[in-house]
Amino acid sequence: MKKLISAVLLLCMLFTSLIACNKKEQSEETTENVKTKEPGYLDTLPSMDFDGQEFKILVSLQHESFYKQEEESGNTVDSACFARNLNIEGRYNVDLVYTAIDGNASGQAAFQSMITNSIQVDKQDAFSIVIGQNYYCLPLISQGAYHNLRESTVIDFDAEWSHEMINDAGTINNKLYGASGAFVISQLTHALALYYNKDIFVDYGFAEQYDLYQLVREGKWTYEIFYQMVTSFDNVNEEAEDAIYGFDTFSHAAIGLHVGFGEEDPVTMTEENEYTLDNYYNMHLEDIFSRLRELYNDHAGVASDADMERVTNNQPESRMTHLLFCMNYIHGLVENPSFQKSENYSLGVLPAPKYDEAQPEYYTRIMRNDLYYIPRNVDFEAAALMIEALNYETHRIVYPEYWGKVIELRSADTSEDQEMIQILSRTAYSSIANYFSYALVNIDHQLAYEAMANASSMSGWWGTNQKLASKKLEKLIELYE
Repeated sequence: MKKLISAVLLLCMLFTSLIACNKKEQSEETTENVKTKEPGYLDTLPSMDFDGQEFKILVSLQHESFYKQEEESGNTVDSACFARNLNIEGRYNVDLVYTAIDGNASGQAAFQSMITNSIQVDKQDAFSIVIGQNYYCLPLISQGAYHNLRESTVIDFDAEWSHEMINDAGTINNKLYGASGAFVISQLTHALALYYNKDIFVDYGFAEQYDLYQLVREGKWTYEIFYQMVTSFDNVNEEAEDAIYGFDTFSHAAIGLHVGFGEEDPVTMTEENEYTLDNYYNMHLEDIFSRLRELYNDHAGVASDADMERVTNNQPESRMTHLLFCMNYIHGLVENPSFQKSENYSLGVLPAPKYDEAQPEYYTRIMRNDLYYIPRNVDFEAAALMIEALNYETHRIVYPEYWGKVIELRSADTSEDQEMIQILSRTAYSSIANYFSYALVNIDHQLAYEAMANASSMSGWWGTNQKLASKKLEKLIELYE
């Protein structure tokens, strides 16, 4: 018995020794890996230690889940947001504190009040970053509410996690008070996608004519092809309860198609480097207008709201069983029953079609105009560093999980659709007129509204609003001078 005990003890000692040696080897190997590891992007940014202090960020309640995550969960996107926050907190020894309030039009007065109150307190109690919509945040520029983001030496406005077109549109006289990057998650979640019913696409013979994904890759996905498919439903069961339509009416979709055509910014520069709206109205604008006016008013293959109420019997989950195409925001695939998984159909995802093949790029309309701002009374250097790190980590960690989640929750799981969503995320469109829409009589929206209303021409609206819009542009430029 004593020999047996001794043998067991000896084996235990040997086992313990082996474990210790193995741990030492692993430790040395890990240390060596750390020494030879290539530095990541965050390693190239300035080092900063916040000594555990709170870093306050104001966000919209509508997107709170993409920011305020305090633990891992079964939701991969929520866990990715948590991991991003944890990485930033650990690297900079900071406590990210998110405050979320209503960020829609219904909450704009309260949102503005939160900002104006914050810029009057000591910086340790103020919001260091604000993420809100431009139409109620940008007017506070006249009160000197924000830092000029173009003065930052750390924000990389050319990086893939920065939305270059939006930031260039908002820059006047090298001043940019509200910018966009991956951390502004609504630029992804509210990108307008063109969904298509894959089963209808096959059943009506379109699959024999077109490979839509390849058309997109080759830059040949154009309005002409889209129009041909949509209008082929003009005489197909148009009054039947089980009718199939090519497209449906939706004001944001009309704007999305207009944006997809890549129209020149309504605000242009003169030879004297002065901003003007004088080049807004031209024959190309009328051509775009006539295309949309005809599509929405002259074709039975485009379903009205009444048509969709009839065929769905007011049950939105059946909407896509009656449509070849429908344009809506990407997050609708997550939260809208009209676009979620169904045994009755499979959905594909596409960008808005181009005007023609000569157009160099696809352009994606964003349904929300959120931006990030750094209030004037906080440490600009620290806040700029944090927004750059948060933009980078959101793009690196959160975006891939979100793409995967959207695909998982929709009806067809294909790599092509994920590829299309990535195209949407990198083609977010803006113009000076779009960025400052609140200050320029919503000029960027009007063509779509006039087309849906079956106006005879854009000349009527422009004749009524030209002087007012031009005066408002003058006042806007004065503010930035």
